[in-house]
Amino acid sequence: MKISVLICSRNRAASLRSTLEAVFNQVVSENYDFEVVVVDNASTDATRLTVAAFISALPAQHFGRLRYCYEARPGLSNARNAALGLAQGDILAFIDDDILPDASWLDELSREFNTDSTLCLLGGRVLLAKDNLQPIGIITSKQRRHFTTPDCSALVIGANLAFRRELVAKIGGFDPRLGTGSTFAAGEDVDFVYRAMKAGYQLLYAPTVTVYHNHHRQTHAQACQLEYSSGNGAVAYFMKHVLKADWFALKVAYWSLLKAMKHALGLTPVPPDVSDRSRAYLRGVIKGVVPALVRMW
Repeated sequence: MKISVLICSRNRAASLRSTLEAVFNQVVSENYDFEVVVVDNASTDATRLTVAAFISALPAQHFGRLRYCYEARPGLSNARNAALGLAQGDILAFIDDDILPDASWLDELSREFNTDSTLCLLGGRVLLAKDNLQPIGIITSKQRRHFTTPDCSALVIGANLAFRRELVAKIGGFDPRLGTGSTFAAGEDVDFVYRAMKAGYQLLYAPTVTVYHNHHRQTHAQACQLEYSSGNGAVAYFMKHVLKADWFALKVAYWSLLKAMKHALGLTPVPPDVSDRSRAYLRGVIKGVVPALVRMW
């Protein structure tokens, strides 16, 4: 088995270097091989030089394992699709350029896919890398779970997502209209998982496949801005499928928005910062309705 670690990056050279260091410091067993593909999404900083320097400094046992690609079209989905086109592995594993994988991350990925030949789609645990970061962009559940219906977005995040190559051949890549740097600043990962599960694939959430998110957002305002983007992407993702008369997507949208509204209006007992983030999420949803109707038709 070969695992392709796919990292899309834009103007985060220093953060990317830390991610690469964590990947190549993995405790790697001998029952699988791995490669790392970095897709530079039109960066204007030292990303290219950083990767080149990292490649030149790799020890002999990692010769040829790290490759660099420049993707000029802006948008995370474009970068992800470029990574899919370059990947040579049987298992394709996405992490972000602000992610620090646990030392056993690759081993745990290999173990999960080797143990179950029917496993095609896996989401892992995402914890904060530092205590002073806002509690966003994370999945903290310790409960191992299998999902058969695509209503599991709370346990899916593109910062720690892996799947077999056959999945891409079946459902295609990521939607360029969704994701950071595109019209709608989020949702490409949830949309991908939704399409996979609608095609009959099941999702495993494996908390032992752990990474740490060093997203650098320390203020409440930054957390709310991210939630606004999430709402903006969510309405586009929902609209994309609802406009195709996908009534399950309508059901998922209803329960997701109802939960956010209850949090925003204080109808459920949540801390004030959660209510604020829920209101930001709903503002993103409202602001995105008309563009979603136009772009996702």
